[in-house]
Amino acid sequence: MPGALVLVSGATGYIGSHVIRELLDNGYRVRGTVRNLKKPAPHLEAWIANGDALELVEADLGEPQGWPAACQGCDLVAHVASPFFMGCKPSEAEEKLYKPAREGTLTVLRAAKDAGSVKRVVLTSSIAAIMVGHTNAELEAQPEDLWSDEDKCEPYLRSKTMAEKAAWDFVDENPGCFELSVVNPGLVIGPPLSSGDAQSHRIVRRFIMHELPAIPDYSQYVVDVRDVAIGHRLALEKPDADGKRFALVAGQISFLQIAKALKAEFSQYGYNVPTFRLPYLFLWFASLYDKEARSILPEIGLKLANFNNSKARTELGMDFRDSAQSVVEHVHGCLQLGVKGFKKTAKYKRAFPAQSQALVANPSSE
Repeated sequence: MPGALVLVSGATGYIGSHVIRELLDNGYRVRGTVRNLKKPAPHLEAWIANGDALELVEADLGEPQGWPAACQGCDLVAHVASPFFMGCKPSEAEEKLYKPAREGTLTVLRAAKDAGSVKRVVLTSSIAAIMVGHTNAELEAQPEDLWSDEDKCEPYLRSKTMAEKAAWDFVDENPGCFELSVVNPGLVIGPPLSSGDAQSHRIVRRFIMHELPAIPDYSQYVVDVRDVAIGHRLALEKPDADGKRFALVAGQISFLQIAKALKAEFSQYGYNVPTFRLPYLFLWFASLYDKEARSILPEIGLKLANFNNSKARTELGMDFRDSAQSVVEHVHGCLQLGVKGFKKTAKYKRAFPAQSQALVANPSSE
């Protein structure tokens, strides 16, 4: 497989950039899609200038015409790009989420089929397409056999389920077109490779920038973005990965554990991270005007399953990073690269005077 040409959609994104870096570091040639070639992508352009086997092409999920050329001559495809809107109103979901997720996925798959050279596609889905409507016992058994109950999903979770189902239906309706594997990560955390924004960055920003006055009793299934990238590469490489889904979940972490990890690391740099619990009533009031608070309100205080990640470990050979350390490195990366909303204290500037340039120049050092 190394030396093969891989198309990666969503090249400038948080996950897409890491997938590209992982493939380049393992000897692949990569063609990355961007929505606008005229819009700068400094980290990708730096990699090209440094001699990496990367080229960029223009293709938008909402515009089918760019994808045939993007897929032409590719051996493999990693379809990473997808719309992400938490708290989307149901009345807006069809246009903002369902149609772009479903039709965008089918646009890429049709182009991959028509190219005639693509041997396997790896689709970035989510545990959102697995977990909704199931008991902890089911998630602790074989989660990859499960599908989320769309009637119980909020719009974003439903869009991921719809998009993945559309992909599996496509290969069923077009036998022999190419092999399909799917990776289903939890909430993605870990250091970014660029200063671009991402929903994951906004979540950790709330802790480090003291946007949360106290910590909700809330937990999430998480996975490091670097492990997600490795999972994509292995799903492209492993012969037996064809026709399978892989839940990429390092484990669960509570917001209180996140806060304590960040407080332990960043107090020395002048950051004040609260670590006391937010009463439910306060969160309920916040949910009246904060869509992110509203989206987590039904899950406050729930006990999560010990999500079974054995399939990814045994069949892909995955080994997951420690989640608390991933959160710490996530914040360091956002501060050092100047991600929107992350402000350096004077102490932090003295400790890390010129890290952002070093990270862009040598991204694999992360």
